[in-house]
Formats: sequence, C-alpha cells, structure tokens
Amino acid sequence: MIEEIYDFLDDLAAKNGIIVYWLSIPEYIPHRSNPHTKKIAMVGRHGRQDLIFPYAHEISHVIFGDPTIDKLYPYSPGAHSSSEMNADAHGLDMLIDWFDKYQDNGIVYSQRYAFMEWFKIPSHLERVVERKLAN
Repeated sequence: MIEEIYDFLDDLAAKNGIIVYWLSIPEYIPHRSNPHTKKIAMVGRHGRQDLIFPYAHEISHVIFGDPTIDKLYPYSPGAHSSSEMNADAHGLDMLIDWFDKYQDNGIVYSQRYAFMEWFKIPSHLERVVERKLAN
C-alpha cells in the first residue's frame, strides 16, 4: 500500500510540473519546497512510511503556495504560520482523497487515530484530521 500512495503522490507532483529530489543527507536537515521554482527536496529514502505526510505537505506548498514569491519553505511540523497550516490541511486532503478512492485497503480510514498513526501525522493536527474525516 505504501508504494501505491507514493505512486499517487508522485503522479500528482508530475501532473503539476513539480520536480522532486530525494536526498541522502543528514535527516536533521528539513525537507524544503519552493512554489516559484516548483521544486521539492525531500530528505531520506523514497518509499518510507514516515515520509508520506511530509511529502504530501511539501507538494501542497508548491500546488497551493504563491508562485510569484521565490521563497523556500523548510518543513517544520510544529510551525503554526498560515502557510504551514495551509500545507498541512492540503496535505491531509491529498491523503484523505487517496483513501476515499481506495477504501478497501484494510485500514479503517474514518478512525482518526488509525489514520494519524498510519501516516505518522503530528498530534497537534488531531482536530484538523477529525474535521476533515467528518466531511
């Protein structure tokens, strides 16, 4: 199932003209994205379960961010700026959309804790997940 989710996110990135780099560098360096250049730098190995949500988050920065601003967004899971909260929300939407299409995947997607655990979603987003799964 992890491979299918990555295929979905990779296709979404490609359809939006986003170039993604997977870097083997120290993991204390954050993932980064730039809506202006449509590029994402992910730290770690493609296909890891714990990188699914950060990957969706960075894709959403590029798709929904302001392309006229040449700004680099470093991934910071605890940040509460409007751009980070937007990226979190849109990243969650992407994953929920995937689950809606593939409900027979064996995970009860309507249970927020199972959803959050499976995608390694930070706990401060629990209420956002709850709202989105209720819709």
